[in-house]
Amino acid sequence: MSSITYQWAKHKFSGNENLPQFIQYSGPFLASTISNLVYYTLGVVPEIVGQKMQDPTRPLAQRTARSVVAEIYAAEGVRGFFRGYGLMVGNGALSCGTIWLAYEHLKTSLAGRFGTFHLGSYEVDPAKMLAGSLADCLAICVSNPVDVVKVRLQMDTGNAQYRGAWDAFKRLWRAEGLRGLTRGLGPDLMTGSLMGAWAAFTYEFMLHLSVIPKAKDKS
Repeated sequence: MSSITYQWAKHKFSGNENLPQFIQYSGPFLASTISNLVYYTLGVVPEIVGQKMQDPTRPLAQRTARSVVAEIYAAEGVRGFFRGYGLMVGNGALSCGTIWLAYEHLKTSLAGRFGTFHLGSYEVDPAKMLAGSLADCLAICVSNPVDVVKVRLQMDTGNAQYRGAWDAFKRLWRAEGLRGLTRGLGPDLMTGSLMGAWAAFTYEFMLHLSVIPKAKDKS
């Protein structure tokens, strides 16, 4: 759903010569923002429940989906299932928007610089995989502080410590400084560099196999 929405919206923005040049240039970012709004609206509840189920401090008997759902609803009602939703959408837009904006322009700038090779009828350009890796790492650096705050908010149920995202940010900064906001950045960059390259390969390969010729021609 997210990929289909992105591809549709990207061509609406980037492929429309009637729009201002800035809008066309920012097309991948805007398209990703729209696709992430769809994705996170559908995925916020499973993510919150899943985080609670994975919490190692919870007794094993309370890590079932049923017990977590009942606990959240009893403590905060329906609102509890959408804790951190605004940050999730904002962070998703920032992260994925950065990825796609950087990737779409980097792959054009780097195209063909490292040669190509074939997998069957598909011509593989390693520069596109490098562009995906670099774009993913850039997005991780940009969005990591927001992601840390989002997780703190989502785990903060029951006797809530934070009054909102800004309050959580200020308390985290006072308690741990920059180190707290960049917690987990190193492992994320290592994973992101590999996943970004693989995602770029998969994305381009799926476009190659697409039954919609326009999607191939405009990519």
